[in-house]
Amino acid sequence: MTTLAIAGCASAIAAEPPPASIVGSWRLQAQKVDKKAEPFTMTFLESGTLEFLSDTVSMTATYEVDDTTTPRRVSLHYRNEPAPWHGIYQFRDGQLWLCFGDAGVPPPTKFEGGKGQALYKLVPTK
Repeated sequence: MTTLAIAGCASAIAAEPPPASIVGSWRLQAQKVDKKAEPFTMTFLESGTLEFLSDTVSMTATYEVDDTTTPRRVSLHYRNEPAPWHGIYQFRDGQLWLCFGDAGVPPPTKFEGGKGQALYKLVPTK
């Protein structure tokens, strides 16, 4: 089993059985990105709405998940963005791992960060 260390970022993450769904509130714990993001929370509502909140940004979007693919896919549709953000997600040790490329491009195929991809490790909010 390969373990992902954000600083060293191995490309594989061992999967665990998923929780009931992505629905819930998650806060950023670690990231591997080209440009560091400020701390944020993402709340996925059962209605298909995503609430994104940081110290300087508050946005809503709609989201869709596809649990039939490996890795699982998620698409975020922000109102003021011309194209959706396609990503992949996985649950590991009660954490939500998200990886996105740029808006409008196909989703990544591996959980890697940097070089045009953003990798986030989120934990449930309490």
